[in-house]
Amino acid sequence: MQTAPTILHVLSIPKVVRQVKDWLGENPHAGRSALARVLCSTLKLQDRCGKPREAGVLVALRTLEARGFWKLPPAPPTRAPQHPRRLSRAVPPPQAVPAQVELVQGLRLVEVRAAEEERFRTWNELMWTEHPLRDGRLVGRQLRYLIGSEHGWLGAVGFGSCALRLRARDAWMGWDRATRQRFQERVINMTRFLIRPQVRCQNLASRVLSLCGERVGRDFAAHYGFEPWLLESFVDTAQHAGTCYQAANWLRVGTTTGRGRSAPTPPRKTPKAVYVYELKRDWRRQMGIPPRSEQIPARNLAEGLENAQWVEAEFGNVDLGHQDREQRLVRIAAVKAQNPAASYTECCAGNRHELKAYYRFIDKEEEALSVPAILKGHRERTVGRMKGCGACW
Repeated sequence: MQTAPTILHVLSIPKVVRQVKDWLGENPHAGRSALARVLCSTLKLQDRCGKPREAGVLVALRTLEARGFWKLPPAPPTRAPQHPRRLSRAVPPPQAVPAQVELVQGLRLVEVRAAEEERFRTWNELMWTEHPLRDGRLVGRQLRYLIGSEHGWLGAVGFGSCALRLRARDAWMGWDRATRQRFQERVINMTRFLIRPQVRCQNLASRVLSLCGERVGRDFAAHYGFEPWLLESFVDTAQHAGTCYQAANWLRVGTTTGRGRSAPTPPRKTPKAVYVYELKRDWRRQMGIPPRSEQIPARNLAEGLENAQWVEAEFGNVDLGHQDREQRLVRIAAVKAQNPAASYTECCAGNRHELKAYYRFIDKEEEALSVPAILKGHRERTVGRMKGCGACW
């Protein structure tokens, strides 16, 4: 699958380099933003909704300047830090929130647009006063939601551009540097996730994560003209177990190095667990990457069981009619593989969220959830290992 070249690539073409240098020579008193607007217009550098990509052009101009392509006009003076638009009062606490998510009235995600002043200020106020990081700024393409209900605002969620480099995620995805640069916009980051501290409602967080999985792709496409394929998020395991992500069928793929979003820099932050959620089941094929099961070569059984990716290789390409079911099967198999002789209650240490999801999965009476369908990928992998043995059998 081919995509449009990056802005950096376009601006480094010799013909364009000459065009930029000529413009700089003819307009010695013009600023960088004026140059970016000209380039967006003449080179048709627009996003999928037809908006000029001036911010991306400015970044590329600075990058190429550092490489010696040209000398840009001096940057404008740094502005004083801008304060977010906030409410002049605290967000009212929700009232009479039930202890079980099934009893919450009118639970929904309410999209927040910058033009909707009251909601936008409410979102900022929640982040700055109730989120542990006390910062609601998002990077790149953004989506914001308030978690609404008949009881009041229960929390807020924010999405922005993904981490530029993330070793655990990149290794799991299997993309190389060139593929990452072409398709990175298809991965978006859940930058902020807040359930208000005063809310005590069982399974609320996992239900909100599920609502995000159903909603975000559609809303993102409406804003930016294309659909994302993956969501990513980070969990500070020193403070949170990540159970709500597991219950909502997010997959833990590793741990951050603590370098921050852009890297490479010396580690400055606490390493966090990396979780991903697949919005499109065939995203690897759309990127031109073989499915995970095809990336991992067949091995003998003993070696396969010792491989940390064994469960995903065995069951990851199963077709159960819905990606949530397929991700839940991988999760159940991974937990069970840790102690095959024990009951599932023992395997998950009695975690009620895991048990509820497990029984909900096995109680489904649908053709897609039959034993042959569940074991199809495992059977194919077993046959592959048998073929690899050659004369051994």
